[in-house]
Amino acid sequence: MKLSRNFTLEELTGTSYKELLADNIYYAMNNYDKLQSLAYFAQDVRDFLGVPMTVTSGVRCPALNNKLGGSAKSQHLTLEAIDFIPSKITLKEAFNRIKGSKLKFGQLIIEKSGKKEWIHISIGTKCETLRYDNGRYVII
Repeated sequence: MKLSRNFTLEELTGTSYKELLADNIYYAMNNYDKLQSLAYFAQDVRDFLGVPMTVTSGVRCPALNNKLGGSAKSQHLTLEAIDFIPSKITLKEAFNRIKGSKLKFGQLIIEKSGKKEWIHISIGTKCETLRYDNGRYVII
């Protein structure tokens, strides 16, 4: 199901925990207005960067968030955040472009866990920029 020009329900609710996929989709569809807002927000970010992005985490139902060790206050639970990896540009370049832009966001975070890195961006207006490195947040 297409939610915006480049984002689908499957992309924003996908998970490697297949046993939780149906619950995650159900959770998203029961919050359809927020899901649509998230898709439009993700589209704005993609359009600004001008490159495709792979969403590594979007909507999270409570069970999925718990399985992933997410915060009880995670904006993934409120359908207000995505984690993504941009194509054709580095994470640092994408982060710096967004940080220096007029895009409105709540948090923009380069996150690292082990050898994996991605960008977390949430809906909002405080424009807080952070780095999360294996359990520690640093304001940048």
